[in-house]
Amino acid sequence: AKRPIFSAVQCPISPLTFEKGLVEAQVELARAGIPVAAMAASVTGLTSPVTISGTLAQVNAESLASLVISQAAKKGAPFIYSIDSSPGDLKTGSIDYGALEVPMIRTGAGQMSRFYGLPTMVAGVGLENLAHTMSNEWEGVPHMSIQSMIPSDLGTGFGGIDMATGASFEQLVADAWTWRVAREFARDFDTSPEAISFETIRDAGMDGNFLGKRHTISRFRKETIGSAIPQASLEVRTRPGRQGDLIRRAQEEVKRILSKPKVPLMTKEEMTKVEQCMRRSH
Repeated sequence: AKRPIFSAVQCPISPLTFEKGLVEAQVELARAGIPVAAMAASVTGLTSPVTISGTLAQVNAESLASLVISQAAKKGAPFIYSIDSSPGDLKTGSIDYGALEVPMIRTGAGQMSRFYGLPTMVAGVGLENLAHTMSNEWEGVPHMSIQSMIPSDLGTGFGGIDMATGASFEQLVADAWTWRVAREFARDFDTSPEAISFETIRDAGMDGNFLGKRHTISRFRKETIGSAIPQASLEVRTRPGRQGDLIRRAQEEVKRILSKPKVPLMTKEEMTKVEQCMRRSH
């Protein structure tokens, strides 16, 4: 499909296992040109080796095996390399998305995907339950800025709570607001002679002033995040806030969005095609 109306996540079952129904669905999706993300979601020490390198080796094998399934069904079928692995709490058996090793696992997987030249979904950008006590977006930036530097085309985790066992609209909005600021940490910046402006530096060396220079006036809005995104400004960052203010604002935004007239996401013709595809998969 030139413009697929949806994509699908098909998770290998770690270690090194595929469920029959998911494989059959993946074959049908591949034939229909629907992008499939093979999200290998192993838990280190429980369903993959306890070491980072061992886990990366296993999830890479699972991802490549899933790629083979898609390509065997239809050569050139769209495929997204994806992992969602994290350390496990070996006392309780719980996953731990907040573990310090998670960014390293995600970065390693992103590098593997780049090596193969595949589209990538390995960043995990959700704040999870951290958002419940935050007063503004800036408080979540340290967590998300790390994720912004992971080599990934897509991200997961928006709206998730309780280690991805649940989700909410309010959490989705809070995550999106925070990501809008945090993603700027990984942005490209202009290194052209015009951006460096040696002549401006020379002139300021004489009068000690950059504020009144044409170079500053013409470029400060796109160079300084806080001038374009109010939530990143010094005023907002230093303003006293109450715990939970971010979620309360997100709740109001959710109400505003849901009060708008509903617009169908797909046409009737597109819905019919989806239903036909799903019936074939059965």
